[in-house]
Amino acid sequence: MSEIQPNPETQEMLSKATRDVVGLYMGDQLGAMLGTQGAEQRDEFWAETAQEHSAFSGKIHGLRDAMKVVGETKKAYPPQIASVTRIPFMSLEDQMAREFLGDVLFSRMTASQGYMDYGMNPAEEAQSMATEIGLAEGWRSSQAKGVTLERAVSTVLQGGLRVAHQANPKG
Repeated sequence: MSEIQPNPETQEMLSKATRDVVGLYMGDQLGAMLGTQGAEQRDEFWAETAQEHSAFSGKIHGLRDAMKVVGETKKAYPPQIASVTRIPFMSLEDQMAREFLGDVLFSRMTASQGYMDYGMNPAEEAQSMATEIGLAEGWRSSQAKGVTLERAVSTVLQGGLRVAHQANPKG
């Protein structure tokens, strides 16, 4: 996966796209809790944002698709399963970053909509995520405390943090 190397112009576009995608993710979370806004309306918001930020369009669409699969897959499993995917990120101070990274981990462990890949090791996958986001010492390091939702989303948009499942190479 190629990572976008930001120059000043791209950095400004990345900042705006990050802010907008953070808002979309938070809107999805709020909508899920309150039961407001249907999936079609949320899809429209994501599509408009992807169009507005064309340099990151593919990553925005990919993130939306991954989060939709996570939402549907969570419905097929007890709530404790989703809770377990947040455990590696408990040292983060930003609660929304914990939620987002838990969803990313859940997505990476989802073989297809509604089905988990039981051959995946959540701890190993979380460690891979730490490396991808730039935490050489892992999620319990002091530098991990500063990971925010904005940083996590920005890393996804730059191609540094993978959000989708890949077949287990051991399996």
